[in-house]
Amino acid sequence: MQSYGESARIILIALILGGAGAVFKILGGLLYGSRAVFIDGATCIGNIVAGILLYRSLRAASRPPDEDHPFGHTRLVYHGVLLVLVTYSFIAGLSTAVLYYSLGQAYSVEEGAPLFALIGTLFYGASILVSRRQGYAGGVFSAFTFTEVIEGVVTITASYTAVYYGRVYDIAGGLVITMYLVYELWSESQRLGVLMSDTIDPAILRRIRGLFEERGLRVKSIRLRTVVPGKYHGDMVVEAVDIPYEVADLLVDEASYIAREEYNVDLTVHIDVKGRS
Repeated sequence: MQSYGESARIILIALILGGAGAVFKILGGLLYGSRAVFIDGATCIGNIVAGILLYRSLRAASRPPDEDHPFGHTRLVYHGVLLVLVTYSFIAGLSTAVLYYSLGQAYSVEEGAPLFALIGTLFYGASILVSRRQGYAGGVFSAFTFTEVIEGVVTITASYTAVYYGRVYDIAGGLVITMYLVYELWSESQRLGVLMSDTIDPAILRRIRGLFEERGLRVKSIRLRTVVPGKYHGDMVVEAVDIPYEVADLLVDEASYIAREEYNVDLTVHIDVKGRS
């Protein structure tokens, strides 16, 4: 499993690439009159802020266990994801306000808007490729960064069409961007809620159970939970029938080692010999 220190560095690189894309999109919106590009630029600012907050959370999650966090700081990654959602919620509200007030305004879009949107989109494409290497938190960040690419495609099309056929296409492009952003907020918030509810992939549960059962140990109870995607904690009670305690102890150590090294499952196992603790 990738360390959170390395993950933070990956997010930082993705953030720099996204920042370069943001400069072009923001300039395109300010200089060439496109509301769609302006909204695209606003989401770029949100992307940068979200990336900075996520970077700080990943750095905190990489700290070793201490007195207050005996199991480590890994779950602080959820704090970073929550801050990403809050940031983009603000941007979604801002975009909605811009669209509302633009409906009553007369404006025109100039030819430079789609060009600057294209350059910014290319930078965001590179940012996605980098951030997806991180894992769950980077995946959330890249999902919203991918929104920037979708926005870029919509913005390029809308602003280019608006240059020749009027502002209604520009406003329509801004509406599509905002609706997609709201969809991503809903989708990622649902996923975060599931992960924070101590869920477990049934396939992982079956694999861990199988490690002990194939060694002749009967699993009386097993409880696993997802700490973060790809890392798990849990406890088990296994029964060793007609197996000396010393042998059962070695078998448990062997299965626990495999669970830790191959599946990143940290287990506490109690051995019940012939039904007696």
